[in-house]
Amino acid sequence: MQIALLTVILLLTAIAVAVAIRAIAVSRAADWMEMVAAGATDSCESAGYVGCSAVCSGVENMQQIESLLDVEYDRYETIIVLDARLSSVTFRAIVARYDLIRVDSGASDEFPTARIRALFRSRSRSLRRLTLVDRAAASAYDDLDAGASVASYDYILPIGTDTYLMPEAIEKAVIAIASTGPGNVDLLHSVSDDECYIFHRDALIAQGGFTRHVLRGIPADRTCRTIVPLVYRTTNERRIKFITRITIFAALATLFTIETATLGAGLAAATAATAVLATAAAAYARTALGRYNCFERSILCYFKRMSAIFGRRKFTIS
Repeated sequence: MQIALLTVILLLTAIAVAVAIRAIAVSRAADWMEMVAAGATDSCESAGYVGCSAVCSGVENMQQIESLLDVEYDRYETIIVLDARLSSVTFRAIVARYDLIRVDSGASDEFPTARIRALFRSRSRSLRRLTLVDRAAASAYDDLDAGASVASYDYILPIGTDTYLMPEAIEKAVIAIASTGPGNVDLLHSVSDDECYIFHRDALIAQGGFTRHVLRGIPADRTCRTIVPLVYRTTNERRIKFITRITIFAALATLFTIETATLGAGLAAATAATAVLATAAAAYARTALGRYNCFERSILCYFKRMSAIFGRRKFTIS
C-alpha cells in the first residue's frame, strides 16, 4: 500500500512539474510571438535569408489556397500537387483563377517517386509564388516528393487537406531556423497543439524522400524544436471535442473511484487538483498561443507529448 501511495504521489508531482514547465515555455513563446509580429519581415530578412516552400497534398479548397498564398515573407512559395484527371474540375478552376500556363517541369531527379506529368505557373508576376503540379494520384508522401522536386527553397513545409498557416507562421519558422546558425537545422519541429514539421531538402534526399519513418533518420542535434504554433487544423473539431471529453471523464472517474477505495480520499483530491492544474494550463496555452484551436486540442497535446516517450514518432500528413 505504501509503495502504491508513494508511486502515485511521485507521478502526480511529475505531472504538476511538467505542466508548470510547459506553462512557462508557453509564456515565453507568447512574448516571442509578440516581438516577431512587431517587425516580422525585417527580422526574417536579417536572420539569414532562409527560404521555405509549402508543399500541399490533397489541397483543393480555394479558401485554403488563398490562405496559403497570403504570406508577406518574400522567400516563400506554395506548391499544390493534384491529379488533373481525377480532380479535373478543381484543377481547371485553379488554372483559370490564377492564370496558370504550362511550363518546363525542371523537376529534380533526387526524389524518385515524383513522376510529374506537367507543371503550371502563373503569367501574373504577383502570383509567381504559386506552382501547380499535375501527377497521377498515389500516396500523400509521393505528392510531397513531387512538390519537393520542384521547390525553389531549401526548407519544405508539408501541408495537408485541412491545414492552415497561423499568422506570421513562415516568419516565425525562418527566424527559429536562422537563429541556430546557417546550415545547422535539418528539421524544425513545432510541438504545439497541432504539430508541424519543416524539413531541410538535403535531409529529405538523404532519407529517400517523404515516408512515415522519415523522422527516424534525422539526428536530434540537427532538430530545432519550438513551442510556437505554426499551423492549425479544422477537420473533425466536434469529433475531437466529444472523444476528448468522454475519454478524460471516464479516465478520471475510474481513477478517482479506485484511489478513494484503496488509497483514501486525500489522494483522490490531490489527483483532482493536478487535473485542474493541467486543464488550466491547457486553457492558458490556447489563449496565449493559438485561439484558432479548440480547447480539447490543447488537452490532447499533453497526451501526445507523453505518448512520444514510449515510441519513435511517425510522420503523417492528412
